[in-house]
This record gives sequence, structure tokens and C-alpha cells, in this order.
Amino acid sequence: MRYVFLERKDLGASLSSWIGSAMSLLNAAFVEGLTGCIHWPEHHAPRAYRDRAAFARCPNMFEWYFDQPWCQGPRPLAAPRWTFEDAHDLVARHPIADVSTFWRQHLLFNADVTARFETLLARYALRPDRTLAIAWRGTDNVADGRPRIEIDAFFPAIDAILEAEPNLAIVAKPEERGAAEALLHRYPAAIVPEEFFLAEAGETRMQDWVNPASGYERGMEAVLLLLLFSKCKYLLKNNANLSDIASRLSGGQVISWSSPTISHRWRGHPAG
Repeated sequence: MRYVFLERKDLGASLSSWIGSAMSLLNAAFVEGLTGCIHWPEHHAPRAYRDRAAFARCPNMFEWYFDQPWCQGPRPLAAPRWTFEDAHDLVARHPIADVSTFWRQHLLFNADVTARFETLLARYALRPDRTLAIAWRGTDNVADGRPRIEIDAFFPAIDAILEAEPNLAIVAKPEERGAAEALLHRYPAAIVPEEFFLAEAGETRMQDWVNPASGYERGMEAVLLLLLFSKCKYLLKNNANLSDIASRLSGGQVISWSSPTISHRWRGHPAG
């Protein structure tokens, strides 16, 4: 069995961005006949989530949250390494044939994450199959040129879904406190879980850089959101890596905004 370690160089990127690049590299490795092991060791892992105590427990940050059953045997220290930034041509030659199937088969949440998820559901009495999830990105999206879509642009779509299915619960993770307040003002029964950090209005840094939690807990928040969003009957989102990943994992209906010029309309499509 020939192994290759899959890494990345951009230490300032988000966990969701690292996950996306890892899946692309993993697919390329499999197509090349190699066993790809996603490898994020200390000092070569995304900086916002570094945590000395967590690395002492597990030296590979990816495995803090995910399982890799295809590479559980001994891993040779001298295995070659592919970094995402140097492997764009390889990834381009081997696009993932069926994105949803590949992601569902290979992004496998570990027991720590699933236990936290079950605790979250129990605390808020959530049934994902009867839930509308709202994922709203603000904060640093303005720094990379993406248009800012205010959360009230989502309200007509929420109203339309609730008119058809009035017994749905709403669970939401706006990135900013003000957006959460606006959503709760319009939908007082909505759930904004306290487990997830909210940035202040006007924050232009990635929220995981300003979250006061430990690196491990910052990452745990992100993967819990991935799992929660992917399990809900509906996911209403704007443009963000994390909710895009949830869309690939989802078996529900995903409703996406890409531009404020269409904020008065909504279009749904089944994920998959």
C-alpha cells in the first residue's frame, strides 16, 4: 500500500477551506492509486485552531474531528507529501466525479463530534428532519469582495417555507450578533444556539480568529455546524465555505443566495 500525506500551506485559512482542499487532494490520490492520509500536524495546521493540549492528545488536527478508516494502519514517516497549493494541476486532472457521494463517503465525523451533536439536539429538542437551518455569513466576506447580503433578505424565503410547513423549527447561526437579533425579532421562536460564537457588527476578521474559545473548541464549533446544517430538512444560506460543505453533505433542500440583486427572490434545489 502506497501512502501519500495530504497537507496545505495557507495557515491563515479557515477550517472549512482546509477541509475542502483536503477532499480534492484525497480524491486525486485515490485516482492515482495511492492511499491518501489527510495530515495536519502541529505548526503545519490552520493557525486559528492550534491547541497544544489537543495536539498532545492527537498529533493530527484533522483527526480531532474526523475518521480516516482507509489509512488506519501504520503510516510510514517517509511517505511523500502533497500540498494543495502545489497540486492544482493534479487536482484539475482528477475532478471529483460525484461531489455529494464522495464527500458523504469520506468526510466522516468522529465519535467526539457525534456525541456533541446528540447533546446539542437534546438540549434544544431539535429534530433535524423537521428543521429549517439558517446559515448567514457576514464578517470577513466584505474583505474578499463578496457582496454583503443582509439577513432580512432571507425573510421572504423563510416565510414561504413556513407557510407550506408551519410546524418547522428554525435553527440559525448568523455570524454577527446584530443579525441574530434581527432574526429573533422576526422569528421569536427561532433557536440561535449558545454553543456558537457570534462576532460583533462590523467585524472584518474571520470569526474564528476572534472567538475566545480554545483552538480545539473553535474547530469543534465549525464541524458541529457542518453536521447540523447537513442534517436539516432545509438549509438557507449565502456564500460561505462552511455552508457550501454542508450542502455537499446534505440530503435535504438547499436554498442559496449569491447576489443581493436577487435577494427578493429565492430558488431551491435538492442537494446531492
